[in-house]
Amino acid sequence: MILIPTRSVLCSLTCVWMLVAGAGCHRTTRVVNLTSETVPQDLVVPNHDQVVIELLANSGTGFVWQVSPFDTASVTLTNTATRALHATLPGAQAVTAFTFKGVKPGSTLLQFALLRPWEKNTLPAETRAITLTVTDSNAS
Repeated sequence: MILIPTRSVLCSLTCVWMLVAGAGCHRTTRVVNLTSETVPQDLVVPNHDQVVIELLANSGTGFVWQVSPFDTASVTLTNTATRALHATLPGAQAVTAFTFKGVKPGSTLLQFALLRPWEKNTLPAETRAITLTVTDSNAS
């Protein structure tokens, strides 16, 4: 019998890992899963904090999540990583995690597209968009 964790369990595990990994630091990392139907349209993050945006896809299909060019005045992309949810199952779902860091108060629109990079002039299979606003970390 193979136990397959639900999305909420995986999100909780990711959040716990982020809290443990950041223990002792005053900066925080927030994990947002953009695969659900209740996708937030706006996110607020204090300056110098990080937010991880996770997107779900089926591995082995050639489709990958990509972030479109965005205004880097207030936000930078610090990491992109893809991990299989069930490494032993061929074609199983995978999560792509984009880590962004607030570098200056302001906001930017982040747009994500699920596509096959080699297929030119083809619309993405899925898209997601979110506005990320960075606030002054000294503000109360």
